Amino acid sequence: MAIEKILVVDDEPFIAKSISEWLRSKHYSVSTADSLAQAERLLKRDVFDIMLLDVNLPDGKGTDLLERLSSIPRKPLMADLGNRWAAPPDSIARN
Repeated sequence: MAIEKILVVDDEPFIAKSISEWLRSKHYSVSTADSLAQAERLLKRDVFDIMLLDVNLPDGKGTDLLERLSSIPRKPLMADLGNRWAAPPDSIARN
């Protein structure tokens, strides 16, 4: 399966923009959503090959969306963006 269309779901604008810009520089078609509701609307309207999904979103957990994907005919492959920091960023030692 060729990967052409990617959906990035993250409520942090900097993260979503950074990932999207990098993917576009690699010539992928990228859409973004900042909530589960917005992601669901996009998934019903369009077909995506991959979805990069944050765990914690303003309207629920990324896993909630996975449970609701049964109504979508062609499900994208998924990657969990998860928690970015195991500890607060300012507590991580810099080399």
